[in-house]
Amino acid sequence: MPHHQQIAVPAAWRETFDRKIELIGWKGFTRIDQPEEDVAIYTVDATVPSNLAVRAEGPPTFSLSVCLSGYGTYSIDGALPLDVKPGFGVLFTSHRYAFGETAVKAGERFHFVDLRFESRFLVKAGGVALARLGGDLLSDHSRPDQEIFLVGFQASAPLLQAARDIAGCRLQHGLARKLYLYSKAIECLSLVVDAFSQPLQTRGGLRDEDRLRVHRAQQIIEAHYDVDWTIARLAREVGVNERKLKEGFRQVVGNSVHAHLREVRIDVAAALLDEGKTVTEAAFAVGFSSLSHFSKAFAAVKGMLPSRYRK
Repeated sequence: MPHHQQIAVPAAWRETFDRKIELIGWKGFTRIDQPEEDVAIYTVDATVPSNLAVRAEGPPTFSLSVCLSGYGTYSIDGALPLDVKPGFGVLFTSHRYAFGETAVKAGERFHFVDLRFESRFLVKAGGVALARLGGDLLSDHSRPDQEIFLVGFQASAPLLQAARDIAGCRLQHGLARKLYLYSKAIECLSLVVDAFSQPLQTRGGLRDEDRLRVHRAQQIIEAHYDVDWTIARLAREVGVNERKLKEGFRQVVGNSVHAHLREVRIDVAAALLDEGKTVTEAAFAVGFSSLSHFSKAFAAVKGMLPSRYRK
């Protein structure tokens, strides 16, 4: 694959990904497209002459990768490695700085498409629930205690075809190419959202009606994150007792009610900071009345102060 002129991907992604590509030796085999300012597409097509393992690290991100050819492993520090093979999809979401390793086996063509979505796009497109996609799925390859999730899955035939369409796009640079690749990126994301929504409806030991109430409580928090929800008030709102709400929330959402509310607020605040809002504006918009409290909560979730994140 010829090397194309690289476009201005946001620095947090660009520095991390370029460093990894440079270390692996794939710079000349990587194509970068940015059909929208908050969506970037990396297509890599390279032959690996010898086994390699590269340390990887980077800031909060949301990525969807589809492996079209080749074998390797992805891993997060402190979690089990995830084996990747042709026809495999990988969803990676991190809400703080993450460390890990990428290993690729030698002698074969390694061909994959990696889609990167900015948090502001995810919040705009599907609300906080979309921005946190993958966090609902427990995985031995993830670090839920660190808000870092790595989930592997067998890609569906439509998802594989959409990834192949991206990799094989013959349109030249310009509006037609941007529109085509943007539509394909959205198609890939929608297919994964649909696939991931299926197991959530059958997980756990809750009765169906109680699970629906817990989901409703989650939706209320994600739609009205600026409200200081108490367990009692939220339980009344959805018609379930407090104990069942607390237990069901941990089972369905994978976190406590208050921790989820905090993380939702911080995710939205981060998106606002990305849009150019001040720290004060972002804090008040998501329901914090104290800037010091906001800064501590933001640092706990994102691993840095909001003033540094905004830069």
